[in-house]
Amino acid sequence: MNTKNLSMKSIAVLTVLFLTLALAGTVLAVHDLGLFELDRNATDEAGDGDDWATLFGGGGSAAEFTGVIEDTTGTNPLGSTGTQFQAGGSKDDLDISPGGATGQVWKWEPGEPLDKDDITNAYAAAYVNTVDTGQNNIGDLIIYYGLDRFANNGSAQVGFWFLQDPAFGLTTTPSGGGYLFSGHHVVGDVLVQSNFTQGGVIDTISVYEWVGSGGSNGTLDLLFHAQDCATTGADDPACATVN
Repeated sequence: MNTKNLSMKSIAVLTVLFLTLALAGTVLAVHDLGLFELDRNATDEAGDGDDWATLFGGGGSAAEFTGVIEDTTGTNPLGSTGTQFQAGGSKDDLDISPGGATGQVWKWEPGEPLDKDDITNAYAAAYVNTVDTGQNNIGDLIIYYGLDRFANNGSAQVGFWFLQDPAFGLTTTPSGGGYLFSGHHVVGDVLVQSNFTQGGVIDTISVYEWVGSGGSNGTLDLLFHAQDCATTGADDPACATVN
């Protein structure tokens, strides 16, 4: 949730976690569609699709690009430095704000996390698949996304939420040692969690859907596990890699 202001040149040399996920249809082998480079750097190279440098420079063929979302240091709703998703025992399987089914909600607090947990930039791009490989359907939506962290000298877990409620955001309403979020989960929200160890080895990738109740993890239902793009085979609905 917290970011620091860095240039695109810096992104290429920091620890960058790239993930790709198919969000429509039955899609396999997402790492070799030729839409986007998953080659462990942010530099555009010929013949392998777009890269973050391509999109940052205004080129590429993405249907949607968030841009490189930079640091919010000093601009959180309290006007202080940094934001952390850890106040009051915040967890991914909780509701976002009051009024949901679980009774417990997400909270944020000002301040900078540990360097190994400090996200410095984040970015995402969506593509419409145009090649029917027999394993990938034409028209499938393929999402590529990534982040940089301030230091890579430690193991960490990162999570990407794809939320449908446009009201999501930070508020200045205090609650239980932190501050509340706005917005709510919608059935079908997607969470991707990735563990990576010191040195950048991908350990575990898990993809969940928010179902509200009755899922494999209560409010969350595990859809599948995935692997590092460098080691996965042809039948992967998602993969991740680190530079």
